[in-house]
Amino acid sequence: MDLLLGLIGPHGGPGAYGGEMKPTRSAAPRRYLSGSPFNVPVVEEPAETYEPRDLVTHDKYGLGSVLEFDHPSYVLVDFGSSRVSVALPCVKLFKL
Repeated sequence: MDLLLGLIGPHGGPGAYGGEMKPTRSAAPRRYLSGSPFNVPVVEEPAETYEPRDLVTHDKYGLGSVLEFDHPSYVLVDFGSSRVSVALPCVKLFKL
C-alpha cells in the first residue's frame, strides 16, 4: 500500500517526493522596470459634475433633467413620468 502512495520507494527508501515537502519560494518584491509598458500609471478621469437643469440620459429611464446634485453621492433626475435618485458614479447615466 505504501508503494502506491509514494511514501516508501521500491527499495525501502523515500519515494519520489522524498517523504517531505519542499519549502516554497519567499515572496521577494518585484523590481521596477522603467521601460516596461505595464508600468503605465493609472489616470483616473475626473468625476462628472451636474448642475440643476442639465440634460441627461439613462439607459433604463431615458431622457431626463437634473433637479438636484449632491456631490458626490447622488443626483436627483426628473424623467417626466418619475423622479429617480441615481447613485453616483453610474455607468448608465450620461450627461448631454
